[in-house]
Amino acid sequence: MIGTVETSIKGIVMGENHVLFQFTAMAGMKKVMEGVSWTLDKNIVLLKDFNGDVQPSKLKFRDCTFWVRLYSLPLNHMDAESGYFLGNKIGTTLIVDGDDDCMAWGKFLRVRVSIDINKSLPRFIKLLFGGVSNIIFFQYKRLQNFCYHYGLLGHGEKDCESRTLNHVFSLWQK
Repeated sequence: MIGTVETSIKGIVMGENHVLFQFTAMAGMKKVMEGVSWTLDKNIVLLKDFNGDVQPSKLKFRDCTFWVRLYSLPLNHMDAESGYFLGNKIGTTLIVDGDDDCMAWGKFLRVRVSIDINKSLPRFIKLLFGGVSNIIFFQYKRLQNFCYHYGLLGHGEKDCESRTLNHVFSLWQK
């Protein structure tokens, strides 16, 4: 799904897998860049700000932003500090969702993370809080064409030899 934006967009093919999108309004571009990831045929469309000084073939498209739910956190750690810490274990934390006091008591803590899509996405992390061992589970939202066994984007479940192992984790992620 490419998404809906209240501005016109023009796409210019710049080479293999490179399209320059031109927006008529800066607000439309900002909405796209800060919004959810775009997908086309269940593949993530990676976007970058335009830099006219760089050749299109030299551009590196590695990072994509996702909302990640952090499950099984102790209540004392359902806050912005823990969210940034845990999000940075996955990638680069951009936002920690919470109330005005940066607390998010509930079933999970939600963080927006920029992730290098060439790396395997971790399913959980083991941490000590107050001398007690905890396993914090990560649930990634809106993953497309994702292998739940190897934790890789662009390697779909139907392409994986370990399909039976994928099934349990894929049910948890959806």
